[in-house]
Amino acid sequence: MSGARKGDEVTVRLSRNDLVHAQWVLALERPVLPFLAYTSVGLILLSLTGIWPAAGAFVPAALLPLVVYLTWVPAAGRLIWRRVPGLDSPRTLRWDEAGYSVEGPTGRDRIRWGQVEAAFRSRRILAIRRQSGALDLVPTEQAGDDRLADMESALSSAGVELRTSRFL
Repeated sequence: MSGARKGDEVTVRLSRNDLVHAQWVLALERPVLPFLAYTSVGLILLSLTGIWPAAGAFVPAALLPLVVYLTWVPAAGRLIWRRVPGLDSPRTLRWDEAGYSVEGPTGRDRIRWGQVEAAFRSRRILAIRRQSGALDLVPTEQAGDDRLADMESALSSAGVELRTSRFL
């Protein structure tokens, strides 16, 4: 479904893959994943170079949490998709200088820019995280470049930190 455009609004429909991708974007923003990956690589290098031969014994201790985390991220997205009804319903986002609103089948929610904690942008998704912990997802393919640029401009103008994913 392509996004319907009118003024400063966009209508999108989330897919399970969009949600799982958003989980990855958010997971890569957390410091735990790089910490576990760099620790594992560091321990392997210390062991292989002979600087600290005993480091090899600690590699499984670092790799196990890394493997569990990498397995948990997509599983959590799929679990949320199954357990939360209506995630695939069309939603219309409208924005102006005061904030934005999300209108869906369950009603309308108005969010002031001051209630937005941060926004994350990847090549596939714009994720807007509210201070309440709620997350609004805008698939970039459906929104279109011009509408996405308008929304990112509104976020920046409001002083919302917009982070671009380094990996996705």
